[in-house]
Amino acid sequence: MKRATLILISLMIFVPVMAGAAGCGQQTAEANQLVDEVNQIANDVAPKLDQADKLLTQATDQLSQGKTDEEKASLIQAQTLIDEIMGDISTAKSKTDQAAALDISDTYRQYLQAKGRALDEALGLNQTSKDITVLLLADPAMQQPDTLTKLNNLKTNGEAQAQRLKDAEDEANGIASTHADEIK
Repeated sequence: MKRATLILISLMIFVPVMAGAAGCGQQTAEANQLVDEVNQIANDVAPKLDQADKLLTQATDQLSQGKTDEEKASLIQAQTLIDEIMGDISTAKSKTDQAAALDISDTYRQYLQAKGRALDEALGLNQTSKDITVLLLADPAMQQPDTLTKLNNLKTNGEAQAQRLKDAEDEANGIASTHADEIK
C-alpha cells in the first residue's frame, strides 16, 4: 500500500466510525468535536499526500533519466509538503490524545488510543520519507558508496512503520466492529 494511502487511512477512519459514538462518560460530545476536527485535518491533508507522493515518484523518474537538477527541485518541493503534512498529523495526534483523555467510555478511549498509535506511525513514516529526500538531495546521482545502503535501510524502516500503522488501524477497526453498538 502506498505511503499516502496508509497515512490517509490513519486519519480518515474517524469519519464513519466516530460520527455516532456514544459513551458512558460525560465528555463524549467534546471528544466527538475533537474527532470532527481530526476529520477536517484529514480532508486538508489528502491532496498534500497525493502531491508529495507524485513529487517523490517524479524525483525517482528524474534520477533514472539523469536529470539531477529537476530531481533536486522535486525533492525540495516534496520536503516542503512533507513538513506541512507532519505538522497536520501532529495536530491530529494532539486532538486524538485530548479526546482520549476525556471522560468517555473505555471502549471509545481504547479506539482513540489505537488511532493515536496509527498517527504516531504516520508521523514516523513521513519522517522516513523526509530522511529519504535529505539523503537524495545530498547525493542526487547516488554516487557515494553508502547512499544506496542508507536508502535501502530507510525503505526497510518505512516498510516496518507502514506495517505497524496498519496493525494499529486493524486494532482500531476491530474495536469499532466488536463494539458497533457503542462506536457507530
